[in-house]
Amino acid sequence: ETSVQFDSTLITSDDDLEHETQISLANILSDHARINAFMKHLMDEFCTECLLSLIEFYQFRMFGIQQFNVEIIDASHSDDQLAEILQRFHFTLPADFVHSDIVYSENEYDQADNMDHLRSYKLKAYQLYQKYIVAGAHLEVNVSYHARQQLRAMMGNYSSWINASDNDNGNDNNAHM
Repeated sequence: ETSVQFDSTLITSDDDLEHETQISLANILSDHARINAFMKHLMDEFCTECLLSLIEFYQFRMFGIQQFNVEIIDASHSDDQLAEILQRFHFTLPADFVHSDIVYSENEYDQADNMDHLRSYKLKAYQLYQKYIVAGAHLEVNVSYHARQQLRAMMGNYSSWINASDNDNGNDNNAHM
């Protein structure tokens, strides 16, 4: 039997208590064999959307950092609570890990004659929102009511979301990724 936690220990094997093993989330996500075993466990528990959303949101974040040359927050030099959270849950996927179709495929805003990186990124965000956050989504993840309502207010109307300027969405120039 296996238990899952999200503090410093992710998986504890109860099969053999004399040889109990503790593996961090970062170690699991950085190794092909471990991430495959973890995905199998999640499939057995009917909650693959948890890992799939984590992977796609991570790839989305890293894509945005590259696309917009955003400086990654360093918790050791910041009092920012978000920086501390990001540091605590930092991980790296294997370099040759499968890429999200949503994050890495081109869309209408990536065409050579109409390069609009912000709209392209917002479209990817909208597609991830539709896939994981919208109530009733096929791979809906469990998020708080408050968070879901905030995202719905911001992204619920596609046209308003995609056409709004950065300032219209309540963002500032110091966005954290």
